[in-house]
Amino acid sequence: GESPFKQKGGRAIRYIPEKFQGMPLLSLSHSFFDKICIFIKKIKLMKILLKLILSSLVVFVVACSDDDRDSNTFIDEDIIGKWRFVDYKITEISKVINDSGESNCEYRAIGVNFDYVIDIAEEPKKITGLGSYIVENTLICDGELVYKIEDNIIANDGQQSGFHLGEWKLENGRLITSFIELEGTPEIIHVSPIIRLTNDELVLTWETERETVMDINTEGAAIEVFERDIQFRYIRVN
Repeated sequence: GESPFKQKGGRAIRYIPEKFQGMPLLSLSHSFFDKICIFIKKIKLMKILLKLILSSLVVFVVACSDDDRDSNTFIDEDIIGKWRFVDYKITEISKVINDSGESNCEYRAIGVNFDYVIDIAEEPKKITGLGSYIVENTLICDGELVYKIEDNIIANDGQQSGFHLGEWKLENGRLITSFIELEGTPEIIHVSPIIRLTNDELVLTWETERETVMDINTEGAAIEVFERDIQFRYIRVN
């Protein structure tokens, strides 16, 4: 019989035999041939969608394994190397109680002008600092400025100053450092829970049980802390 296809403009087109001409297009579009084509197209579309879904799942799993890793699984190799200090901040809302009464206070410390790198060595397990930064300390009590002080932090071969220095270890998702800044002074121990650790970023907070502070008017003052936010952020040096 006559071929259902005819050539036009270099391509094959469907030819509708004369006896079928004038029939509703809907009935012709659901012929056996058309159903096979639609089925094949659906299969191809499903394969494409499946590939996209699987690709998305792979990206999601990799992202989760990197960002949501359990801090208790960190090992020494994750943290060894050089890290550039890029952000430091403390916000503390508290009530200070002394002989003069009670004061509602807000203490803030912000790091600026960072040019400071720590080297977390494997053997011996020691952290050394190199460079400098400034910490701007501000204390406001009952709406009045108590003090605003700048601390210049400097670390070099002859002088070590900073937070994460000295001997170190990882324990239960925390970086623990012990350091003697000046000979004859007590050992300084910092316990810093790891908030985030990736190949490129290290974010820490600081565990502190501080209950008393020195006040400019009294020898000592009891302090009750209502809110405390402490963060140290480092970026790996390649």
